[in-house]
Amino acid sequence: MASLSATALINELIEKLHRVHVKLYPNYLKDVEGTFVARTERENMLTVLDLAASLKNRAGFTGNVADLLDYHEQLMAELKYQLCDGFAVNLGPVSIHPRVGGTWEHPNEASDREKHPITFRTRIRAELSRMAGAITLVCDGQAESPAYIDEVQDVASGAVNETLTPGGVVVITGHQIKIAGTKTGVGLRVSGAYASGQAFSTVVPLPYVENTASKIIALLPASLPNGTCRVQINTQFAGSGTLLKDVRTIWSGDLTVGPSTASTGSATEGSGAEAAGPVGEEADPPGSGGQIPWVSGG
Repeated sequence: MASLSATALINELIEKLHRVHVKLYPNYLKDVEGTFVARTERENMLTVLDLAASLKNRAGFTGNVADLLDYHEQLMAELKYQLCDGFAVNLGPVSIHPRVGGTWEHPNEASDREKHPITFRTRIRAELSRMAGAITLVCDGQAESPAYIDEVQDVASGAVNETLTPGGVVVITGHQIKIAGTKTGVGLRVSGAYASGQAFSTVVPLPYVENTASKIIALLPASLPNGTCRVQINTQFAGSGTLLKDVRTIWSGDLTVGPSTASTGSATEGSGAEAAGPVGEEADPPGSGGQIPWVSGG
């Protein structure tokens, strides 16, 4: 049996030491099976200066780093020049290829920058593909996905992220917004301030028309008072089979409650809304002191 050379043995050992750490995220890709997709944890892009520092500190580069950076800058200038002359360039791990898009109607048609855009594509070369096969993936579990409200649609007016109609239907879309849990304060509210500046918080009653991780459809109370407000979701939903230990509050952007379309008419100050108070762990935005900081006093 032929023995491996020292260089081959070292390369093999180095390849086996490569690790890529990933975390799992919900799979929202259409027609793609599977519950989660993986993303690398170390997504920061290294610069040429970072590579030079690593080359000297980790790999023992003995040359002058300033000269190395200068040579690299000259090489990149020549690379760009040749690419713009239509040459593909093989850099070893990857290659860069000019590409012309669009179509021509006839052979004598003049080129047009907008109709025939020139772009550059990168291709992975065999060496890097081979090394990728030796990388060990280390799964660090499911990532904590941020919860947020993307859109608040007022069905009566058709407005998105603008107004709410008392007694009307509201469609809320976002991420991780499902209302779940049994702790005090869990539910859907509209919180804001009267024209006088006094805060209010109105509960949107059950049942909800729809209540999922990405969409909530509910009927707003006819007693919703006019004023500046935000939709407030208090939930223990965590995107998995277990609930959060504490209630999480998710806020929409600023909204305006318009005139009521319900037969009961719009509410006036103190008619049906509750005084704003603690709801869950974060009923009021941080630093509000029980008031609504995004509403100016009147």
